[in-house]
Amino acid sequence: MINRRIIFMICLSITLCLLYTTFAYSAPCNYVIAGHVIDGDTFESDRGKRVRLLGIDTPETSDPRRDVQWFGKEAANKLKALIDNKKVCLKMDRDKSINKDKYGRYLRYVWLGQKFINAEMIEKGYAFVYIYQPFQYMDKFRRLEREAGKNRWGLWNSNARKKWIRQKHKEEQISLTCGRDGTVCPERSKKYIGKSITVRFFVRKSKDIGNMIFLNSENNYKGNKNFTTVIFRKDALQFPENPSEIFLNKTVDVSGTVLLHKGRPRIIVTSPDQIKITDRQNKG
Repeated sequence: MINRRIIFMICLSITLCLLYTTFAYSAPCNYVIAGHVIDGDTFESDRGKRVRLLGIDTPETSDPRRDVQWFGKEAANKLKALIDNKKVCLKMDRDKSINKDKYGRYLRYVWLGQKFINAEMIEKGYAFVYIYQPFQYMDKFRRLEREAGKNRWGLWNSNARKKWIRQKHKEEQISLTCGRDGTVCPERSKKYIGKSITVRFFVRKSKDIGNMIFLNSENNYKGNKNFTTVIFRKDALQFPENPSEIFLNKTVDVSGTVLLHKGRPRIIVTSPDQIKITDRQNKG
């Protein structure tokens, strides 16, 4: 009799677990079109809502307080390749108290058909697991993260990271040669409004908003010392690759007429001839 009760309780527990798992997976979707990808873990929907992928964290690319971090652009590009302009399914965690973060972004699991985007970002080495409180897929994400780290995929590739850091440092050192070779430093460019000059600066931030690409000398583009290069989409097509990728973390020489926009200097580039990565020999 006791054995029958034990067997019954085990079967009941298994059945309830299966029902719970099925319910969690089959929770209704909130379908949206993924719009602008802000970085590797955040995007805007076609309804203007900001969505943060629940349970993951990717290196920063848009924080005005920080430089673009190692593998940040790669993570943002990966998310964009996966969901940009596609109809995706948003699901809440089974803990309904997990809804928004302190910035008002919706915390969601993102699905594209049968592809679990949050898990994909971790599995391929584009994201870390981010645990601020226990969540539904926490153990699964941890397993995927351990596997990615073990295989040194993506952001876990320590050798590539060291090389990236060295290269960035070299480029920053080259930018210190601004003022030589007939160039002007970015913070002094405001003195040349309406004049044609060449500005030498380290591209600390780049942003592609669709119709325009911005290359900035400072992390905070609203800063008083920031200098911006603007490239319109039609002109960007003349470059072999997206200028926001080519010139990020590089020191460049940009030539053209300095304009003032909202109190900050900028040069509009309409031809690849106006911008070049500074010759390493100039680092003197």
